[in-house]
Amino acid sequence: MNSHLRDPSELAAHLSELDYRYRINKVIAIIWENPDAQPALQELAAVAGFSPFHFHRIFSAFVGEPLGEYTRRAKLIAACHALVHTRKQVTEIALAAGYDTPAAFTKAFRKLYNVSPTQVRSTGRSPVLPTQPNTNIKRRRIMNPEIRELPEMTVYYATAKGMINQDFTVAADKAFIILCAYVEKNHLEPHIRLCLGISPDDPDIIPADQQRYEAGFMFKASINPPVTDDIKIKVIPAGCYAIFLHQGSYSTLWQAWNAIYRDWLPGSGMTLRNEAPFEIYLDDKTKTREDRLRTEICIPIK
Repeated sequence: MNSHLRDPSELAAHLSELDYRYRINKVIAIIWENPDAQPALQELAAVAGFSPFHFHRIFSAFVGEPLGEYTRRAKLIAACHALVHTRKQVTEIALAAGYDTPAAFTKAFRKLYNVSPTQVRSTGRSPVLPTQPNTNIKRRRIMNPEIRELPEMTVYYATAKGMINQDFTVAADKAFIILCAYVEKNHLEPHIRLCLGISPDDPDIIPADQQRYEAGFMFKASINPPVTDDIKIKVIPAGCYAIFLHQGSYSTLWQAWNAIYRDWLPGSGMTLRNEAPFEIYLDDKTKTREDRLRTEICIPIK
């Protein structure tokens, strides 16, 4: 036990973080014990004892890459071992690794190893293993959220797709262009109460270029504007939230999300509700310096 952990609350947080790491490591062990298996997200979440809705965020925060990327890399490493140590056909190895065609397998394999599967098979030697993410990331940020009860919110939103390097900035700009055109057409500017962003898709199920970003406005209760083909409505349930204030570029928001799930959650004593977290944008992007933009990250808790 670390001798510098003298404060009881600090010790409790440290033990909670160790518990989270233990639970994530159980999932990692399952992945490496049988890389060719295809366990469902719900199964792995159950092993770790986390809600399926939040599990992928916790895994990514602790391991340093999304669960889907991690499992794909494990399968490719197992495939490399099979190429060197077995006589299985490349097509058979590709299918076991989750690729429908040898061409798709070769593309992914070359991206990871910088050599093709046939080159590995012909030489009979394993290339240098790629660097693995650091699963022992230390706590780095002290985070003190505001615990707040939020009312039920009816949100009008537009959707765009595409996450690039954990960043939805491009998709968000596209979605807000659609939403703002709707607001202008219906003269709704004076009635906007909140500006929100929601990312509803699980990155371990949906490819990055297909992941949705929902740009939303909440209007005053007296307003009931029409929906259209581009504008939908969703209701965010009332409930308790841990709300974190991030100041800075939207392109760095993913760092704050990771810190919440890695540095704050384990020692918080809080339990996550199985509802979507979301962001509230407090400033007008067109009128505020990038380093001064304020965003509230809202995490549903019990």
